[in-house]
Amino acid sequence: MGKRIVLRFTMQDSSKEKADDSGAMPINVSPDEQRTTSCFTHLEPVMTDSSPISATSSTPNIAPPPPQSFANHRRLPSLAYMLAFVVLTIELVVRVVDVAKAPSLSAAWSVVVVLALIVVAYYARMNALIVQDRVIMLEMRLRLSRVLSSEQHGLIMKLTKGQLVGLRFASDAELSTLVHAAITESLSNKAIKQRVSNWQADWQRV
Repeated sequence: MGKRIVLRFTMQDSSKEKADDSGAMPINVSPDEQRTTSCFTHLEPVMTDSSPISATSSTPNIAPPPPQSFANHRRLPSLAYMLAFVVLTIELVVRVVDVAKAPSLSAAWSVVVVLALIVVAYYARMNALIVQDRVIMLEMRLRLSRVLSSEQHGLIMKLTKGQLVGLRFASDAELSTLVHAAITESLSNKAIKQRVSNWQADWQRV
């Protein structure tokens, strides 16, 4: 149990009749003036028991994410993106049916518009993956130059993009062995991931 300091205020009337050191006569003050001139003149600390406040008492317990492994590491697009792509696909089918039933320039143009939206959605996803792969390649080349011995630095530039992405999930202790196997055995991205024994999770991929 913790202790809490409470300041207790004591009321003291400053208008009481007092005689000064010179022996002057006390001044009589009316009751109304006594009420208006009273003030707090004394603070007295009082120790009281207080239970400590827990910062997490009202915070719900959030379960940590499951351990990542080769079996569950694949990242799918967000639900909102997938729903939007499904809606655009359905809209394309509807517009094509409309054109087939009643051909017109406006109906054909609506098909073109829906196709353009689908292309934009597709390349928005693909461009994000391309940027992600380039960042992983740079990250892994810097990491390998730090982890590998100077004799193995020449192997770094021989690794393909897929091999570098697969090595992303390996620990530092097994990178040297996996790099050598990836080059000598021409391992694919999937084969490298399957050989990782100490999986390093990555939850920030797009």
